[in-house]
Amino acid sequence: MSSFASEISKKITSVANTATGYILEYQGVIRITTNLFDQTQLNIVFKKDSLILRYLDSLDHELGVTSLEILKVTFWGLKVGFAFIKINPQKQIIDENGNHKLLSLPGEVFLRDDAVMILMVLKCIETGESFFLTVTQARSPTGNYAFEEVPAGMMKYNDLTGQPEIFGTMIAEIKEETAIELSNDDIVCMSQQDTGLYPSPGGCNEKITPFLFVAKASKKYIDSLHNRCTGVLEEGEVIKVAIRPFDYIWSMNDMKAIALAGLYIRLYGIQADFVTTHLLYDLE
Repeated sequence: MSSFASEISKKITSVANTATGYILEYQGVIRITTNLFDQTQLNIVFKKDSLILRYLDSLDHELGVTSLEILKVTFWGLKVGFAFIKINPQKQIIDENGNHKLLSLPGEVFLRDDAVMILMVLKCIETGESFFLTVTQARSPTGNYAFEEVPAGMMKYNDLTGQPEIFGTMIAEIKEETAIELSNDDIVCMSQQDTGLYPSPGGCNEKITPFLFVAKASKKYIDSLHNRCTGVLEEGEVIKVAIRPFDYIWSMNDMKAIALAGLYIRLYGIQADFVTTHLLYDLE
């Protein structure tokens, strides 16, 4: 491996710079091709624990992948934000004549980091009603200037270990999007072993870890959250908070909200008002 590639992960076992682009090998098994990058960008794309390498690490060997083509990459400073790739997955089948054959499977993939999402339930002390918190912001992929959804955000990874900081990411997103400051002990993960849910497995690798926060609060405090303006302007976020009656959630077109509500009701009772007492966090 040439000296310029010294920052590349050791999982990349060879790098060749050809007239048509770079050819790399992952673990001596998967051939990677791209003509998109200069040397500095190549180091970013294939540094330890990068987006593409995490995806390669996750591949089921039964898919039989032997090649990966990088079609497009979006850089966010010194990291990869999004990537579009094509792999060659295969499935062994037996045809009508009893012969074993390899069937080529669809291999176009949109890569992005995993994410977190949270259902924030507020139980009014005076009335006993249950509300939940939403955030509204522009979402270009949906074509909507004002898309209403539950708080969520992209996963942050530890710089030293490369491991996802699941709880830390969720706490940071809550503060950024709602201006409510919580700690890890205040939220509950609603998936087994902190694993995420795949919202679009037919095209994207992203999985989202679901969280729950339940608080009792006065009507005055709950009302004070409605129309609160938040977000990180440097990241292009302009967010407005809203407080909604719990039944409103079923009318939303945010998949995250529907999934979280289903988990909440399944895990903690048929009616949204019933939650185990130890989950109640007093905001005031």
